[in-house]
Amino acid sequence: MDARGPWARAQGFLRSRWGKVSVLLILAVALAGEQVVFAALNGSGRVPRQISMPHTFRGKINLALHDALGSSDRGVRRFRIVSLKKSANGYRLTVRWAINNDLSSGTVGNGAQADAYLAFSDLFALHIAFDRVDLVGTYPDSKHGGETPVMRLWIDRSTARVISSYGWSTLDPETVWPLIHRAYVAPDFQPVPLN
Repeated sequence: MDARGPWARAQGFLRSRWGKVSVLLILAVALAGEQVVFAALNGSGRVPRQISMPHTFRGKINLALHDALGSSDRGVRRFRIVSLKKSANGYRLTVRWAINNDLSSGTVGNGAQADAYLAFSDLFALHIAFDRVDLVGTYPDSKHGGETPVMRLWIDRSTARVISSYGWSTLDPETVWPLIHRAYVAPDFQPVPLN
């Protein structure tokens, strides 16, 4: 019987050839497992940057936007945080999002109206002290190429509180639209009343 304590026996094993081989095998299996997980996340072996680290401040915002907007149907990046700045009364967030071509809401403008409703709803549901959230909607520029802003919308904290008092889920995009501050909406992207 070995009179040494358990820690001394473990140290002896780790110094032996079999102990070193065991540690190397455990590390190799762990690294291989990590690569399998990363590959499963997006097929390229990297964690998707847009929705990574949901426990961080930006990560929570990215995850909320991803849940609200989903993916692009035009092969462009669906959204990105342009700025997140601390203000005297909280945070001011600006997000740029690519408007989809989906016509299931009636028109592209109606789809953008629904996007804005969902994005504002999910962002203010985070209970982050947003003083103001700005959304800049973009669409392809047929003359010059690339994406061009066709909507500039924003909601401040007091407006979000009014909407929350009724309940975002009890309202619809068309009902909330008049409460959204619309700094600019291109004529072709004005939502069309469905009634």
